[in-house]
Amino acid sequence: MQYYDYNPTSGDLKDNLTFMFRDPEWKKKILIGAGVNMIPILNFVNGGYMLAVIQNLRNGIRPPLPAWSDFGKFFMDGLKMIAISLIYAIPMILLSIIMSAASGASYNYGSNALAAGSIGLAIISLIYSLLLVFWIQGVYVNYAIKGTFASAFEFGAIWKIVQRGWKRMLATVAIYFVGVLVLGIVGAILVLIPCLGWVAIWLLVFGGIFYLILVMAYNIGMIALQEGPGAGPVVTNTVPPPPPGASNLGGWEQM
Repeated sequence: MQYYDYNPTSGDLKDNLTFMFRDPEWKKKILIGAGVNMIPILNFVNGGYMLAVIQNLRNGIRPPLPAWSDFGKFFMDGLKMIAISLIYAIPMILLSIIMSAASGASYNYGSNALAAGSIGLAIISLIYSLLLVFWIQGVYVNYAIKGTFASAFEFGAIWKIVQRGWKRMLATVAIYFVGVLVLGIVGAILVLIPCLGWVAIWLLVFGGIFYLILVMAYNIGMIALQEGPGAGPVVTNTVPPPPPGASNLGGWEQM
């Protein structure tokens, strides 16, 4: 029998980047995630899958990668997370609209005041974007813990989470941008290879994005873990835990 013998609670960089590979079914789970990522709208499922990983890490469910057994739940959870993200993005959208209008008006009428205002709005938008990458992680933590749509807007609770977890949130952002940079460089090389390289780019992009989703889920899950016990398992484990006294042989064993 296979069992999972790994408890990713140290939160170090190695665990962050490799925890998913300790799952006995990691190839199948990641392949499905990458495949779903290629399909517009259906790829909302990955947001729900990310939420399940966060909740599993926090609630002690091992392995933390859930089985792809409930697409409906993953899709609805992903849809809610997208809705939450869009609500927080409304100020940026409004600023962009006003900024575009101000830029157009300054060009047409040669107004220095409008040009200065447009630059000011761009600076405000940039600051908001930088703050949002931290805040939204706190939002996901609180939402994963409490499970209600309203919990995504409990500003006091979220602020406390951000204060306690900002260092790991910064690490999440850094890892994500480095990952995207690496994907871009490798993709630029592969595009030079006719046919085979183009197919490889598709696999790299969608597989790489899903991998980065799991990496982000790990970091956010570790922040959620620090917030105390969760509300209970959300997605059931498919591999039983090791028996008492079992040795750690690199993730899982055959019995």
